[in-house]
Amino acid sequence: MALGIISNISDRVQVDKLSKYINTSVIWILGIVLTLFVGVSSLEGSITNGVDALTVKTTKAAVSNFIPIVGKILRRCGRNCNGM
Repeated sequence: MALGIISNISDRVQVDKLSKYINTSVIWILGIVLTLFVGVSSLEGSITNGVDALTVKTTKAAVSNFIPIVGKILRRCGRNCNGM
């Protein structure tokens, strides 16, 4: 943007091509970075959901196995609350 302003102000200094090249390069770089960010964010979200579900199942199994009477009651309550 500054190069475009300088090019318009001064007749001796013409940097239109450089300004357009830098502008196009920045747009491409931002597009690539944004695409990578969205891709990594979506992968992270899907991996997190899988890990959360695995953690809940592991916790239910551990509680029901290590604390037999209370664990089964808590597991049933958890199943009713979560709808699983």
